[in-house]
Amino acid sequence: MYQKLVKGLAIYRQNHTKSIYVRLRVDGKELKKSLGTSDLDEAISKAWALKFEMEGMIKAGIEISTVKRYTIEKACRSVISQLEAKKPQKPIYKDYVLIYNSFIIPYFKNKAIEDLTTKNIRIYFESLELSKTRKTINKTCFTRLFQFLEEEELLSKKDFPSLPKDIKTSQSQIGIDFKESELKTIRNFISGEDWLEQPNINFKTSEYRKIFPFIFEFLLETGVRTGEEMNHICFSDIYKDKGNYYCKIRKGKVKNHLQREIILSSKALNCLIEIVSITQNKKITEQQLLSLKDGFIFESSFGKIADWCKLFDQIIKTLIAQNKIKTKYTLYSCRHTCITQMLLNEVDIFLIAKQVGNSVEIIQKHYDHVKLKDSKNIDTILNHNKQKIFQF
Repeated sequence: MYQKLVKGLAIYRQNHTKSIYVRLRVDGKELKKSLGTSDLDEAISKAWALKFEMEGMIKAGIEISTVKRYTIEKACRSVISQLEAKKPQKPIYKDYVLIYNSFIIPYFKNKAIEDLTTKNIRIYFESLELSKTRKTINKTCFTRLFQFLEEEELLSKKDFPSLPKDIKTSQSQIGIDFKESELKTIRNFISGEDWLEQPNINFKTSEYRKIFPFIFEFLLETGVRTGEEMNHICFSDIYKDKGNYYCKIRKGKVKNHLQREIILSSKALNCLIEIVSITQNKKITEQQLLSLKDGFIFESSFGKIADWCKLFDQIIKTLIAQNKIKTKYTLYSCRHTCITQMLLNEVDIFLIAKQVGNSVEIIQKHYDHVKLKDSKNIDTILNHNKQKIFQF
């Protein structure tokens, strides 16, 4: 598409973008830039406005520069703005923003677009120890950056730098399960008056703290993933069949975007009942849990879901600072502990995989440390040299 408006002024659209651009010749100089819209009438209006603005600058004796000074940081900030403006927001967008702010921008700070070379990008990747997931997210961030630069006509598609293909990734390691003594310490802390009744905390923080002990036990009991998987559980996802209670897991890391179902123990159900007693100020039975008005189970009375991982991180930092525990746990440790305990109790590995939403292979690969905690195996190791090997 190309439309001439008047001599020295035209608008056009390139194949690679929906945005309409303006080409303006003024005072012997040519200016080309995106008008930031795909609407034709709006683009025409903006093009004329730009022409009048430039002509006004010339009359005022202000020099017109047709070269945009763009640093890599400035381009990244623009991409971040685009991500934050997208509707609806996807959880992965926060990961992209984190990579830009914490890694790409600090590394390429004050560097010009011309420094965005294949070599420099390769050195960037080699400077980091990335998991396979983080490597993929970083590559996506660079791809989005290239696309933005192309739309702004700051980088031609044929000049896109190559992303490295042979960067080694760090071996992903499974998280750690709770040591029995430290789990007891954590439980005592989150249910203690010093934490629950701390002076000068607002009512929102107070409610989050009252809810948290039951969330903690629910995660230990079910092995549900923290974050999206847990936060999206609704009352309508709970149902009863042949005397047993189940919960549908609809969001998060579900294979092929299909939901899975988990069985709820009496302890897990009681946790949900206690949470309702706090957030809805009502006492209910297990059966009444099925007939509550639908909504997110872990939502507060004021309609918000806390960042439970962040809250737990604060708890762990406090306990380490007080020298009460030594291990830097995450809330995901609840899941690892749940799986570890089921293995120790000799639950069939196929059933565990169904309950927690992992493959059998993943559990076999990452939870072989459980063998050393099995009492039968402990006895075998400790007693292996008690029999006389050589007899004279």
